[in-house]
Amino acid sequence: MIKKNILTIIAVFTVLSNIYPKDNIVITLRNTLARERGMMPVEIGREKLGLDEGQTVKAIKIIKNGVEWSVPFQLDDMNEDGKWDLLFTQIDIGAKKNVDLNIELSPESEKTPVFVKTVNAIIDRQPREPWVVTKPTWESELMSYCTYGAAQVDVIGKTVSRLTLDYFYGKEPHTQHVYSDEYGMDFLFTGNTMSVHSIFIQEQNGKIERPWTTNGYSITKKIPRDAKFETKILSSGPLRAIVKTVVTNWQTDAGNYEFEIIYSIAAKKRYTSIDFKLTKFPGRAGDIRIGAGMRQMYEDNFYRYKPEYLTAIARDVTESGILDKQIGRAIITTKKYKTEEILIPNDASLKDTPNNGPNYGILFPKGKLELKYACIGAWEKDGGVVSSEQWTESLNQISDEVGIPLEIVSIK
Repeated sequence: MIKKNILTIIAVFTVLSNIYPKDNIVITLRNTLARERGMMPVEIGREKLGLDEGQTVKAIKIIKNGVEWSVPFQLDDMNEDGKWDLLFTQIDIGAKKNVDLNIELSPESEKTPVFVKTVNAIIDRQPREPWVVTKPTWESELMSYCTYGAAQVDVIGKTVSRLTLDYFYGKEPHTQHVYSDEYGMDFLFTGNTMSVHSIFIQEQNGKIERPWTTNGYSITKKIPRDAKFETKILSSGPLRAIVKTVVTNWQTDAGNYEFEIIYSIAAKKRYTSIDFKLTKFPGRAGDIRIGAGMRQMYEDNFYRYKPEYLTAIARDVTESGILDKQIGRAIITTKKYKTEEILIPNDASLKDTPNNGPNYGILFPKGKLELKYACIGAWEKDGGVVSSEQWTESLNQISDEVGIPLEIVSIK
């Protein structure tokens, strides 16, 4: 009789658990490194959470020093199907420590919580005969970035920690090329260089090819090989801004290339994360070598290449009437890539796009068509780059953030 009652209780519990969906999930994260990590990005796919139909995330809470704290988060629709598929948050975590994220669930019909906006993204479209210049721009409170043309990233420096894109590109726009004590300026001259980052391909003949577009500011006339690009904002916060660009009709002597590139920046971060995927190419995948480059400057007095990063610092650079004592920039990879450095000399032979360079660059392994890495620019006016020692230490930490995320120990 007792055994029968127990079986009945179990059966009833099973039925009830199927009727009433779970109201919370506990995710245990581990920092595998022997140092503390602050504002560490955390990405968890919706499918890993195992949500019931019609459920969404209501809150995230953690226990710190015996006190329960609410943690801001955002839900991103990365595949653009109208439903969120990626949960994003940021946490502090000690060396070799675990942290439990208590994720509270609610019906999708309930209002999504609102958090303080710490990032922003805007697409600026300016008429310029005979085309319109399209310039996506994204920022955290520490740094702003924008693209000129298909895939050339430039830097808008800040003088203080604040969001500035509404000032530069809002209803009453102000030029980013004039220095402001309150907001900053576009401090890295672009031209036809790779600026702080540009994608390129080294073809089998060794030639460097880039996707040029006439609707970028550095191109002033129609060019025969005019790559097309479409860009959109996937998210504008509150914790992370995400911009996606799809490039088609990138023509070279070898054939036609297409790719998609996703730029993102998180709260309290200076660097831009980059997710790159080559989707169409001529020939064999194993012959293709993708590269990432940045501008070489006459005033560079520090340069270093390591498997973790390629970086340079320029000193005493005059820009729009002001003196920049230090300008740092870097392309940051992870140890999983066996990269190779390359110096790209100035190419004055291109009639449509002259003075392509000089640029520093790194080459990823042949056949590697999907990449995840980062780029960064900084100046001394807000303490972003103080010395080569401070700068390279920050690059090592970024390499770890990109390449060694927090480990998911369990999801219950």
